[in-house]
Amino acid sequence: MKAGLPKILGLVEATTVVVGSMIGSGIFLKAAGIAQILPHPGLILLCWLAAGLLTLSGALVIAELSARFPGSGGPYLFLREGFGPRVAFLFGWSLLAIIQSGSIASLACGVAKVVASRVVLNESQQHLVSYACIASLTALHCISVNAGARWLQNVVTSIKYLGLLWLVGMGIFAGQAHVSNLQPVGELPSTGLLISALGVIMLKALWAYDGWANATFIAGEVREAQKNLPRALIGGTIMVMLIYLATNATYHLVLTPQQVAGVESPAVAVTEHCIGPGWAVAIAALQALAMFGTLNSSILSAPRVYFAMAQSGQFPDWMAAVNRFQTPYVALTLQGIWAVVLIAIWKDFEKITDNVMFVYWTFYALTALCALRFPPPETGYRAPARTLLVAIFVSGAGFMVISQLIRQPAVSLQALVLLGVGMLFYRKPTDKVPEIGTKPEIGISRES
Repeated sequence: MKAGLPKILGLVEATTVVVGSMIGSGIFLKAAGIAQILPHPGLILLCWLAAGLLTLSGALVIAELSARFPGSGGPYLFLREGFGPRVAFLFGWSLLAIIQSGSIASLACGVAKVVASRVVLNESQQHLVSYACIASLTALHCISVNAGARWLQNVVTSIKYLGLLWLVGMGIFAGQAHVSNLQPVGELPSTGLLISALGVIMLKALWAYDGWANATFIAGEVREAQKNLPRALIGGTIMVMLIYLATNATYHLVLTPQQVAGVESPAVAVTEHCIGPGWAVAIAALQALAMFGTLNSSILSAPRVYFAMAQSGQFPDWMAAVNRFQTPYVALTLQGIWAVVLIAIWKDFEKITDNVMFVYWTFYALTALCALRFPPPETGYRAPARTLLVAIFVSGAGFMVISQLIRQPAVSLQALVLLGVGMLFYRKPTDKVPEIGTKPEIGISRES
C-alpha cells in the first residue's frame, strides 16, 4: 500500500482554504476594468450576484462529489471515475501547465503590482518580488503543512475577510455613500454589444470567485472529509459571495461610475474618499495580504493532485516523493519553478488570468457533469436538485468558454496548444479504475 498524507486538517482549515483561495486579487483589481466596460452599477452588481450564484451551484454539486470521493486529488479523482483516466490526466496536466501554476503566477504578479504602487519598482524588480513570494511560500509548504495550511492560512484569511468588512462598514457609516451614484452613465449599448459586455464582466467577476474548488485537492489530509468538505465548500462560497456583493455595492455607493472606472483600485479610492489619503497605505497592505494569502492556498493545494497522479502512475513516481516533514516537496518545487517560467513567458497579469479561466472553466463543466454519472448517494450529503444545478453550472461554464474563444482567440489558442501537448506525455494508470457506480477506492484506500 502506498503511503498517504497525514490527516491533520479540520473544518476550519478546509473553510479557510476555500475562502482564502477566493479572496485575492479579483475583488481589488477587476472592479475598475468592469466599470470601464459597462458604466452601469446596477447591471454590474447583478453580474457579481450571477457569478456568485453560478459559483455556488458548482460548489453544491462538487460538494457531493467530494463526499463521495474524499481522497487527495479532488477533480482528478472525480474526472477519472466519471470519464476515465485520459480526461483526468488532461486535467492534472492542465493544472500544472496552465491552471494552478498560472494562478500562482498571476497572484505573485498582483502582489508585486501592489508593492510597486507604493515603492518605485521597474518591471524586472517587480518580477523579482513575484519570484520571491513563490519561492518563500513553496519552501514553507515543503517544510510544514501545519505552518502553511493552519497557522498562516487561518490568520491571513481572517485578516482579509475582516478587512473587507471594515471597508464596507467604513463606506456605509462615513457618510459618503450616495444612492445617486448608482445611476448609469449614458444609454445601454445594443443587445449584441450588451450581451458581449456582460460576458466579459462575468468572466472578470468569476476570476474573483475562482479557487473555491481548491479545498477538494487536499481532501486526503482533511479529517472526516465526507462531512467537512461539503460544509467548507458551501459555507465558504456563501461567505465570499456575501462579502463580494457588499464590497462592490460599497464601491458604487461611495464613488461615481466614472470614478470607479478611472482608478486602479476602487478600494483605495473609497478609503481616501471616506477617511483621507493617509489610510490608503492600509488598504494597499490589505490588497497585498489578500493576494499573498490566496497565493499561499494555491501553492498548498495543487501538489496534492500531482501526488495522487504519481501514486496512480499517471505522473512520474518521483512526483509522489514525501520528505521527512510529510509534504510532497518534489511536486511543490516543480510547481513553483513552472510558475516562475510562466511569469517570464506571459508577464502580463490580465493575459495570465485569461488563460487560466478559459481552461479551468472547461474542466469545471466536465467535473460537474461527473455528478450525473453516478446515482444519488443514499447517505451523506446530496446536492439539492442536482440535475438542475448541473445544467445551470455547465451552461454558465460553456458561456464563459465560448465568450473567451470569441473575445481572445489567440490567447485561447495558446492555452489549447499547451493543453494538447499534454497528450504527448499521457501515461496509463497502473492501478484499477472502478466501474461507474461501484464503491470508490481511489484515494480512500491510500489514506487508510
